[in-house]
Amino acid sequence: MNAFRYIRSLALVVVVGFFIYQVTTRSDADLLNEAGLLPLRVELIQGNREEGNQPMLLEFWATWCGPCRDSIPHLNKLHGQFSRQGLQVVGISNEDPDTLRRFLEQTPIDYTVARDGNSTYFRHLGVTGIPHAVLLDRTGRIAWQGHPTSLQERRILNVLN
Repeated sequence: MNAFRYIRSLALVVVVGFFIYQVTTRSDADLLNEAGLLPLRVELIQGNREEGNQPMLLEFWATWCGPCRDSIPHLNKLHGQFSRQGLQVVGISNEDPDTLRRFLEQTPIDYTVARDGNSTYFRHLGVTGIPHAVLLDRTGRIAWQGHPTSLQERRILNVLN
């Protein structure tokens, strides 16, 4: 009887251990793909949808956010510097489309601007403050995240190579 309990307990430990291993070894790309978040499912306000497996810099922002506005020239620079090499910069806001369009009439943004009306990407990627940027490699794995102006060019070069 004790041998049976031992084997049953051992089997339970193995099954639970395997489940934990599977959950903790899944990549960000798997999680984004399984959630249906890649390719991006956002409303385009300006620019183009991503093509194929491109590295992406997602920047979460709002028109009313001063630090977000301050990061726009830096993001324009990154877009100009790395777009020909395959990086797609996408500014994602959850604001009303008309608000975004009015803002774009007054503020030059060279990169793609999109609307995440239900804040799906904000929630799924754990964005709790803005501005917040997430750098994804070609497979959709998170290579870096943080304040957009603290992103170093070497990190972008790593996902482009």
